[in-house]
Amino acid sequence: PVANLAPGVEAKLAWGRGALLEHVTMGPGAQYPAQTLGEELIIVVTAGSATLELDGKTLELTRDSAVYLTPDSIRSMKAGPEGLQTFEVYSPVRLDHLALAGQDVSKAEPGFPDMRVTPSLEPGVVVNINQIQWTPLTDPAANLDHPRSTAQARLIWGRNAQVSMVRMDPGSTFAKHIHPEDQISYALTASDINQPD
Repeated sequence: PVANLAPGVEAKLAWGRGALLEHVTMGPGAQYPAQTLGEELIIVVTAGSATLELDGKTLELTRDSAVYLTPDSIRSMKAGPEGLQTFEVYSPVRLDHLALAGQDVSKAEPGFPDMRVTPSLEPGVVVNINQIQWTPLTDPAANLDHPRSTAQARLIWGRNAQVSMVRMDPGSTFAKHIHPEDQISYALTASDINQPD
């Protein structure tokens, strides 16, 4: 479902019980109005640029920027001249955004137990995702000249939600597995994926 969050600001939504994933597109110069967050938020920029006003300070976001925000942060955003595209992960789920996307939230109970995990990023500090090390998801492949995992991920996590930016070699696999957490996947084309060193 799609939610129009502000003039020129659109979000495609996917959610589970504990987190909401938004693929946000902002037109050139579009503004996201100031709001006080009731959730933790992880933002990863995939294209364009923006100025993020956060608790009275100004942060610049460009492609491959990531930032972690905590509940009670006050933020607003203005897209740059080429617009902005981001992935944003909220935990718990924002019911107001679900309602904007036409979902019935009358019986929903927002909230999610705090997992008491220390976030991987310092709140309010912009990082470049290319500086986050690759974490191997499989054992090193013995058939390569330089054995390495053929499935790797860059990980960002907050107290309740995690973003896993996975890259896999053509034809690679990893074993079936099971975990108690919700998982939402969004596939990007190979041209959009940064190759590991």
